Amino acid sequence: MRRIVEPLSRMGARIDSSDGLPPLRITGGQRLHGIDYPLPVASAQVKSALLLAGLMAEGETRIREPHATRDYTERMLRAFGADIDFEPGVADLRGGQRLCATDVVVPSDFSSAAFFIVAATLVRGSELRLRRVGMNPRRTGLLRVLRAMGADIVEEAVTVAGEEPLAAPEQGASMRELLRGGHAAITWGLVTCGVAWGLANFGFLLWLPSNLRGMGMMGGMPGMLGVQSSLHDF
Repeated sequence: MRRIVEPLSRMGARIDSSDGLPPLRITGGQRLHGIDYPLPVASAQVKSALLLAGLMAEGETRIREPHATRDYTERMLRAFGADIDFEPGVADLRGGQRLCATDVVVPSDFSSAAFFIVAATLVRGSELRLRRVGMNPRRTGLLRVLRAMGADIVEEAVTVAGEEPLAAPEQGASMRELLRGGHAAITWGLVTCGVAWGLANFGFLLWLPSNLRGMGMMGGMPGMLGVQSSLHDF
C-alpha cells in the first residue's frame, strides 16, 4: 500500500499503516493540496486514485508516468465535465471542480472479446462480428499483432461514447492464412496467454466453452479445420 499511501500523504492525507502494509487507518477531514508527482512505477490504479483525490484538493495535481497506462479515468472525468488535460504519460487536473451527472455507455470489454477474435483466426473460413467493443488505444495492441500476422480485421461504425472510442471489429482471417505466414506459434501463444488469464477468472471460463464450442473450437484441431464457415453475432 506504500505506493498509494506515500503520494496521498504528500497531498495532506493522514494515513497510518503498518510499514506500508494493511491494515490502514485513515483520518478524514484533512485539507488536501495538489502535487506534481512522478510515479516510480507506472500504475493506472494509483494514477486514478491521485486524480480523484486531486478533485478535492487545492491547486493543480499533475501525475507523470514512466510510460503510458490506461486512461479510462481521465476520459470518464472529462465526460462528467471535469477540466482535465491528459496525453500519454501525463495528466493535469485542477482541484475544487464540481462534476455533472451524465448518461454513460459502458462498452463491451476488449479483453473478453480477445478470446473470440483469436479463436476466429484459428477457424478456417470463420467470420466474427463483435458489437460495440471498447477500442481504447491502450487496450487494442492485440489487433496490431494479429494484423501483422496476416489477420483480416475491420473496425466498423467507429463512434465515441463517454469519451471512449467504440467499434465493431470484424474478424475474417483463416488458420491456413496464418500458417502460411509462419506465425502459428505466435497465435497459439496468444491463446495460451488468454487461457492463463481465464484461469484467474473462473466465472468467465464457465461461460466461454459453450461459445467456443459453437465456433468449432472445442473438438480439437480436426474439428477446427473442419469448420467451413461460421457466423456468430454477439
